[in-house]
Amino acid sequence: MNALDAYGVQQTVVSGNVRPVSKIKLQVFGLDQHILWELGAYGEDSDARAELVRLCLQRADTRAKDAVLIGDTPADIEGAQANNVRVIAVASGAQR
Repeated sequence: MNALDAYGVQQTVVSGNVRPVSKIKLQVFGLDQHILWELGAYGEDSDARAELVRLCLQRADTRAKDAVLIGDTPADIEGAQANNVRVIAVASGAQR
């Protein structure tokens, strides 16, 4: 996160959680340092992840080709793909 900030990369959040819960989750792991919360999109904005990604792009005034979404759920991946945003999928949760 610090390295991205050093290069002037805008960092924000797209989450199905409401903004206060998103903040708490990132604070717990110290990942909230460089987040531009006002550019993000959250559960109170929409239930559809694709809509959240679209809204975030709009708020950040960023083109899809210039964005990267890091996601850990199938909904994150689908939301990125629906908006032609590059995605880095992170495996999380229990392995079955």
